[in-house]
Amino acid sequence: MTEEEKKDLLITIVGNEGIKYFQVLSDGSIDNTDETIQDLNKFNMHWVNFDKDTVTLYLDWLNRHHIDYRGLIEKGLALEAPNDMYKI
Repeated sequence: MTEEEKKDLLITIVGNEGIKYFQVLSDGSIDNTDETIQDLNKFNMHWVNFDKDTVTLYLDWLNRHHIDYRGLIEKGLALEAPNDMYKI
């Protein structure tokens, strides 16, 4: 996943304001980067609420970007697409 795709995914899931509190890890999971949660004097809670709507947005995004989140390529059940296959 490219850095541009990671940013787009974060904007899709947490919005423009939320992207300063989260990052997408190499495995596609979303991690909290808010340092103030470690400081009890400045405590803020920022989290991703993975309700049915957010999960749907996340899965739709993964499918739209052709991310192999089920590991089908590794299992030999799908072929890796050439880099420009999905370019319009």
